[in-house]
Amino acid sequence: MWKAIHGAVQGRSHKRENIPGQDRTYSYAGQNVFCAALADGAGSEPLSHIGAEQAVKAGAVYLCEHFDEFYESGEDKEIQVTKLIDCVRRQLAKTAAEHGLDNIGELSSTLLLAAVKEDKLVTVHIGDGVVAAIVKGKPVVLSGPKNGEYLNVTYFTTSKNVMEGTEIYCGLNRDIEAVVLMSDGSGDNFYDRHKNTLVPILAEIVQKLKHMQEAQAEVQLRGVLEYIAGQNTQDDCSLAVLVQE
Repeated sequence: MWKAIHGAVQGRSHKRENIPGQDRTYSYAGQNVFCAALADGAGSEPLSHIGAEQAVKAGAVYLCEHFDEFYESGEDKEIQVTKLIDCVRRQLAKTAAEHGLDNIGELSSTLLLAAVKEDKLVTVHIGDGVVAAIVKGKPVVLSGPKNGEYLNVTYFTTSKNVMEGTEIYCGLNRDIEAVVLMSDGSGDNFYDRHKNTLVPILAEIVQKLKHMQEAQAEVQLRGVLEYIAGQNTQDDCSLAVLVQE
């Protein structure tokens, strides 16, 4: 059995400027699939936190409902991801209309998804942030940040060239004890961009969360995120973890 533990905290820069945190996390279970989701709203768009909220919900539900199609897609994975992105964009279009926005670009965000079903794992990674796995007690990178020409440029669900910044993983999860999604703010603490590696303490944190009740684990996780946001980065911080109980 798998469980999801997730949370997000507002970064120091957003606190100073009285701007809502733009990271959002979510979990969903259905069709015998467990899914965790994370999105980081575009910093240039003041309502991107609303888009991030819609993206994690629409993306997680869609991946649960279409898990088998993703896993069995072979060389046609991009077709499945295109359908997922279309689903997210339709939801963003509805949300934009409800808020009187001119276009969905004002709701731009990254999107990271991880879903497990029995011994199968599917991850979808759009934009920056990191998708990691804990394998035999050690953290490994499944997919790293997708940035453009500059480190502060990335891809969003609303980007015209979104597939250039998308990575899909399908495989067996028999040796995987947990999957961790992190925003770029959390990645500043756990991920070494130059070496494409993760710090060992990430596995230790996940191991501790694994043995807690979900409510207690989320309080503990929030404490970790508050520490990171307060000490090591100006950015919002979020983590979404799928872990075997």
